[in-house]
Amino acid sequence: MLYFDHASGALPDAETLDIIKECISRYPANQEAVHPLAYEARKAFEDARVRLARILTGTSDFRAVAFSGGTAAIAALSHWQRLRNKKVFTTRMEHPAVFACLRQAQAECRCFELDKNGVIKALSIPEGGCKAVFITHVHSETGTIQPVDEVFAKNSAGSVIKICDTIQSAAKIPLPRLADVMTVSGAKFGVPGAAALLVRKEFAKEIEDIALDLRRNYQVCRINIPMFAAMTEVIQKRMERQASDLAYAKAIRELCCELAAERKINCTVAPEHSSPYICHLNFPQAEGAVIVRLLGAEGICVGSGTACSAETPEPSSAMLALGFSKKAAFGGVRISFNASTTACDIKKLFDVLEKVLKNY
Repeated sequence: MLYFDHASGALPDAETLDIIKECISRYPANQEAVHPLAYEARKAFEDARVRLARILTGTSDFRAVAFSGGTAAIAALSHWQRLRNKKVFTTRMEHPAVFACLRQAQAECRCFELDKNGVIKALSIPEGGCKAVFITHVHSETGTIQPVDEVFAKNSAGSVIKICDTIQSAAKIPLPRLADVMTVSGAKFGVPGAAALLVRKEFAKEIEDIALDLRRNYQVCRINIPMFAAMTEVIQKRMERQASDLAYAKAIRELCCELAAERKINCTVAPEHSSPYICHLNFPQAEGAVIVRLLGAEGICVGSGTACSAETPEPSSAMLALGFSKKAAFGGVRISFNASTTACDIKKLFDVLEKVLKNY
């Protein structure tokens, strides 16, 4: 089986599995108990929170607020008074979890205009302003990278809250410097069941109170301390080799683009505007979901749309936002990879894809 769906959920490598096993062995206790093992678990959790924020941001200006998953972390922001009933600028390409959060917050949404790659065109908010900007750093389907710091710098007047979904970029490419809130999910590193909001300290108490209230009312899961500690350890190791992994991913993505061009397959986003870890292809005369299933029958796993909406009967909202027709917006296929993906893997994928398309 060849796996190219790391943007949905990364396969844990041997190192990650060893870290998970060690953390489960070291912190087995219910953190709410009163015996020594529970105290040890709570201390490990607090230490991991501090480390995670510092590792990812490179500063002591943020606190990590823990959740059981990235979707739960984003959903929690719907309870934040700084978003509720406020005017928020975003884009039409955001993850469904972001739109659900803003609907729940009853926010008044306005959208930036996008170019053909999905990149925000006019960086400044139109006259009338807003109370928050909520945008994604790396799009989970197309891989589009937004110029987040440029957008935030242009719209930093007053008390504008700057939120960035960084689930696809954390520990992979450098994070934005000007965000007030960012996201990270262990599932993207092979450590499911752990996630966090990275919150600038001046707002951290507000978000921590929301998270605590949600847990007390059983609206979110209790924090899985072994997995949170494991996520922190794995991310630290990824950050240590971020530069080398990034260079390798760029070479793999370049190979994807070359092999696609040879077969006259279109890449949706230009390489200079896309994450090195994602290559999105579009097939105007075919359905992406069908291609995914045909490849699956050949032992190859790729994605179609975001993982959270892959089975929807609707066309890709991201591709519609890029100007594709409704029919063509069904034709997206996402290839996502990590440092374990080899050139031979990619060549095998395109050889099989070529056969699948001939028999489509």
